[in-house]
Amino acid sequence: MEVKYTNGGCGDLVKIRPEVWFLIFVVTEIFSMYMDSLYGVLFSFVFLALSLITYKNNKELERQDTEVQVEGILKKHNIECDELFVGVDNLSAIGLDKKYQNVIVLKRQSIHDGFRMKSVAFKDIIEAEIIKDGVTEISTSRASQVGGALVGGVLAGGVGAIIGGSGATQFAEEKLSKLTLQLVSNDLSDPVHSIKFLNKAGWVDPHKQEYKDAIENSLRWHKMLEVIINRNQMTYNGNV
Repeated sequence: MEVKYTNGGCGDLVKIRPEVWFLIFVVTEIFSMYMDSLYGVLFSFVFLALSLITYKNNKELERQDTEVQVEGILKKHNIECDELFVGVDNLSAIGLDKKYQNVIVLKRQSIHDGFRMKSVAFKDIIEAEIIKDGVTEISTSRASQVGGALVGGVLAGGVGAIIGGSGATQFAEEKLSKLTLQLVSNDLSDPVHSIKFLNKAGWVDPHKQEYKDAIENSLRWHKMLEVIINRNQMTYNGNV
């Protein structure tokens, strides 16, 4: 199972609720009014620094807790994924079970909810897309590509084999804020599954590692799904 954990960083800090920080801020401001202005400014800077550190730590703890939950659900159902990615929004995850030919998807509405898990058979995957800031950048459907270099053991290869095996559109080095992998399955009751690979309120510079990781990971997962879709198509056509 392949799960990437985020370094806990300031692990000794306690997770503090936002309303508590607001109360501390109000008390701090009142206190600073009765202090020398220089000390008041210094006090405010210290408060701001502690707020930023605690916010970052809270996000890291939230990430670790999400990964533990996902692993626990998979273990409970005796599922061993060869590949596993937890969405950066901590609301979704996708896994690849090659042994039983299933894609495992997990999703929830908020971080306070439990995950709902669904197992999608390879044969039921009909479309995979990468959506960049609301616009489809790459799309593969069951009828869009037939044959080619992707078929024939690529799933057993490495990242280079998967990414290099197709002439997919290359991402231009431009700023973006959201990058989503969307999977469509042959299920009228629950057909669409989305996994966030980048989810920011503002733009992310293309030279940052976060940007590069989002592009590489999303392309890698799209290629694996593309392999599955192409195999489905060839099986349907009687070529395999």
